[in-house]
Amino acid sequence: MAVAGMLNADRTKRPSSVELVAMTKTDDNPIRLITTHHMFGREQELEQCNRWIRKIYRGHTGRLHLYGQPGVGKTRLLDEIERQLRQNHWGQVFRVKCRSRENQTLQVMDQIADQIAQRYARTDRDPITLDPVSASILIQSFPQLRHVIVEDLSETSESFAAAPERLDALSAALRLSRELRKVGPLMIIIDDAQWSDHDSNTVWDELQMDTQGCLGIITSSRKPETHQRQPAEEKIHLGPMPPEAALSFLQTAATRWGANINPAGLKELVDVSRCNPFRLHELADEFRPDGMLHRVEQSSDASISNLGDVD
Repeated sequence: MAVAGMLNADRTKRPSSVELVAMTKTDDNPIRLITTHHMFGREQELEQCNRWIRKIYRGHTGRLHLYGQPGVGKTRLLDEIERQLRQNHWGQVFRVKCRSRENQTLQVMDQIADQIAQRYARTDRDPITLDPVSASILIQSFPQLRHVIVEDLSETSESFAAAPERLDALSAALRLSRELRKVGPLMIIIDDAQWSDHDSNTVWDELQMDTQGCLGIITSSRKPETHQRQPAEEKIHLGPMPPEAALSFLQTAATRWGANINPAGLKELVDVSRCNPFRLHELADEFRPDGMLHRVEQSSDASISNLGDVD
């Protein structure tokens, strides 16, 4: 039935991606996310993320929050999540990074609008059709969407003020997200969410409460929660890497670059790094041929502790 619907000559009668999921999903045949990139010491957290993503792909709406101190690998985990999502070639992924001391209203939404405009600049998608009020609000707020959104002339609406009501603006954002989800599940990744502006947080709250499904929001910050009113349905805390994973990571890097360092030296580096992923990456870079750790044992004093502060 799903195949027959997709082949319908009338495009308006073809099932949406959400309807396809409902027609084809079974509990015995879960949606799988394929990965070929290895992440040292984050396998458990990545699998937890994948389970949550599979729920979104099956028609849920929700938010996943990653948190931890600077340098623990939040951005690296987001990189891997994004890579896997794009590798599946189904659904849509928009990723933004919040920045401190930027007081621009809706700065995060503006980044997403840029990405939507770039995606719809291709010729493989029809413009997004919205009611006149929603279309005018969005184009007024984000001029880059003027070539993406068209008004549905079959709908009539009352005129509105130059400064639209807050509820009208939230409704317009919600309707835009629903139109995007007709193409496929929508995933929004927000890095450093502690810097997200108030108005953008209000939009995330509105989207998070939507019941139409296939919408996932992934946030990351240093603290267990963001400034949103709506709490995350699932949280993952990232701490230091397990010592055995940190040692394996350094061993792999040393082998790759042919670094002349013994197991005791690697163990000392793990201790120096305190298993912090950022420090481990910095140390691994020093295994390169021009790095200070490439030929440790050829120096007069091979002790890693005499290399100075590596933090």
